[in-house]
Amino acid sequence: MSKISIKPEPPETGLLVNFDSPKFTTKTPVTTINEQPEIGDNSQL
Repeated sequence: MSKISIKPEPPETGLLVNFDSPKFTTKTPVTTINEQPEIGDNSQL
């Protein structure tokens, strides 16, 4: 039980944290930067 409990925990947590960190970090700034100019251009046009 100890081995089974320790094995799935680190890989899942590591993958989730590693995948979430870059995705959220990359999507948050990119989406914010892309949305701001688009809204500004649409308002001016």
